[in-house]
Amino acid sequence: MRTFLLGTIVGLVLAMVIGLTMSWDTAMKLVGSVGVIAWLSAGVLSGAFISGDRSRANRNSETDEDWKWRVRASTRLFVFGFPSIAASILIYIFAN
Repeated sequence: MRTFLLGTIVGLVLAMVIGLTMSWDTAMKLVGSVGVIAWLSAGVLSGAFISGDRSRANRNSETDEDWKWRVRASTRLFVFGFPSIAASILIYIFAN
């Protein structure tokens, strides 16, 4: 819940500051980029971009503590990026 709230605050503040000082088009791109970077980082940590064989080998070679940290970190990054993506979509809908 804190991660979602933090992502919402970052997304909205970034959108408002950039939108009011520069342009809404730039705000849409930068806020969306924050969300996409967070989602790509979550994908890398979760192993979404590797094959099943590689994922199985990685899981067998890491400790349970490391695996739990990766799952927790990827979940938090995904949740953090969601409000930025949503803000970018809203800017696109209302600014155009």
